[in-house]
Amino acid sequence: MPQLDHCCLCSLLCPAVPVSDETSLERCTRRQAWQKQSLHAPHSIQDDSTLASFAREVVDLLDVDQSLLWVDAADVNTMRAAVTLAQQLGCTLHVGQGTGAEVVKRVTASEGWLSTTLAEVSARADLVITLGDSILSEAPLLADRFLHRAGAAAGEVVQLEWMHIGSPSSTPPKGCSQVIELGRTAWYAELTDLLLALRSGQASLLENSPLTPLYAKLQTARYAVWLWETDEFVDSIDELTVRRLAALARWQTEQARGSLLCLDSNLGRVTAEETLLWLTGCKTTARWDGAQWHSPPSLREYSMDDWRQAFAARLILRSVSTVEPLPDLDASILIVPAGQALTASAGDRRVIRVPAVGESSCGLLFRGDRGTVATVRQACAAGPA
Repeated sequence: MPQLDHCCLCSLLCPAVPVSDETSLERCTRRQAWQKQSLHAPHSIQDDSTLASFAREVVDLLDVDQSLLWVDAADVNTMRAAVTLAQQLGCTLHVGQGTGAEVVKRVTASEGWLSTTLAEVSARADLVITLGDSILSEAPLLADRFLHRAGAAAGEVVQLEWMHIGSPSSTPPKGCSQVIELGRTAWYAELTDLLLALRSGQASLLENSPLTPLYAKLQTARYAVWLWETDEFVDSIDELTVRRLAALARWQTEQARGSLLCLDSNLGRVTAEETLLWLTGCKTTARWDGAQWHSPPSLREYSMDDWRQAFAARLILRSVSTVEPLPDLDASILIVPAGQALTASAGDRRVIRVPAVGESSCGLLFRGDRGTVATVRQACAAGPA
């Protein structure tokens, strides 16, 4: 039976052996949800003879005009194989992206990126502001592993202070020094007022604003970080909010240091996208024309319906376990990790189960904060336990 090496269900990539009881995977609500989902899902993988037969089916499916290899989440080694296959067969290779990821990309492409990593947040930041309730549910052990400790910087101890901006109905997170209750629709206006007050040095501009406590904190912070989960911002209106956050981080950097950190709970998606960029020079979508890789401009704004209609043959690949459901692409073949639960919509589609990265296979996997490469070692001994 496979033995867990690292948990790949969120961007924290927690080790199986906890540092303390607070960081134990047994306390992680996200892992509990995955275990519940996979309770009745097959955990066995196909043998070599079955895989050989299945490989022929994959080639027959994709070796036609208008075929699509959709990668939902993958490790580096799996993504390398997918790129090779797409080049040989001439099919379109696409890494499925959340809308929130696209919003952040547009902002960073036009304004630059003041980024950091979780390790640096834990070691050097003295003020962390988390935004939205999804960061608390998508990365349940975030506070225990990275926010509930003092860091060391330049030989001195820096006490990290954590503030959270969430909806009035949200449950206050344990260990947070202050929770600012603010409805989602008011974020842009309030952040704009905060930025104007900081730039002018006039705290009076924030009269009766729920963000007033942040004014003094940001004025004195040596290293402030704004932290959220990718799918917190999903549309063009949210893009304005992300631009305000970038402006706030830039103002902070003029005084001391400010950073933004967007965590993607589907870290296999992050890994797949970065690997595709390395190997092809294309972001998100790549197609081999016989001489070079290119990214068809016509596919950049495609909806899920557009993908279904434009490609006659579709295959979905996922090699990293996640609690998120597979995209509703109406694919003929599904390649998923052992233990991956499938919804009723999967119907009678051809399903092949592969070793789940982080539990029974080896490969390189990026963390969702794009800051660290972790080696997921071979953890499955041959034969039954």
